[in-house]
Amino acid sequence: MIRPATKDDIEIILDMVQEDCLEMGYPYNRPHMKDQILGLIALECPIFINEHKDVPVGVIAGIVSPNLFSPDILEIREFIWHGVQSLSNIGRARVMVELLDYLLDMAKKAKINFHASLPVDKKTDSLKDLLIRRGFKLTEYYFRMEF
Repeated sequence: MIRPATKDDIEIILDMVQEDCLEMGYPYNRPHMKDQILGLIALECPIFINEHKDVPVGVIAGIVSPNLFSPDILEIREFIWHGVQSLSNIGRARVMVELLDYLLDMAKKAKINFHASLPVDKKTDSLKDLLIRRGFKLTEYYFRMEF
């Protein structure tokens, strides 16, 4: 079952975000993320929990905003999309597909362009393939320089 997240889910969400950040090599600051997630929940941003048998097993969240170049175009940018590592690979994939399809359906009904990003890493190849099979197209490259 997929349901909207509430402020009561904050610790569960933070645990999943931490697991995702460690897996993907992203920085993680729990107090900062807590403030961010609580703010997004208060703004009713799309944050959804996937539960199997009443156990949270995944999260997907995005931020909806107007396109930077044209306010007539709404976009959602996925910033967390995670299935818990305690699941089997197949179980994890199922959870993530369910979450993605749920948010994609919502975006499609609202006519909101969907952006998803993945780290450039071999471990995300299956996710990249999943996005392509769902109709996503590679539209830009993202470069970063750290200091």
